[in-house]
Amino acid sequence: MFTTSATTISTYADLCNFEDTTADIINPCYILSKAAKNKLRQMQRGTGSSTFVMDGGKIDGTTTITSSNVEDSYLVFGDFSKLKVCVWSDGIDVIVDAITDAKNGNVKLIVNFYVDYYFSNTNAYAVATV
Repeated sequence: MFTTSATTISTYADLCNFEDTTADIINPCYILSKAAKNKLRQMQRGTGSSTFVMDGGKIDGTTTITSSNVEDSYLVFGDFSKLKVCVWSDGIDVIVDAITDAKNGNVKLIVNFYVDYYFSNTNAYAVATV
């Protein structure tokens, strides 16, 4: 999905330094795996701190989205308004199958949606593991 190497985050300081690797971004957001979310919810902001890196569904106050489409322990930080989605052809391909399960009176619909994506500014995101 991404063409950049992943930074390893094991402390709050690592997270702060990680955010600094991106260009100035207007709409910051994190997208992360469930495993990364679990680790960040347990990571303290500092030694002996009673606050955690991820609290109230946000990472250090930044909007966060958890997805099973992100590889375990990975997270992506960036400005996803720079993500461009391109639709192929008419975008949606619908196949109507009235034969496979016709004996039961069923019609099967197969719907495919063909897209591709790219970042218009590759400096607007960074990838890390936790």
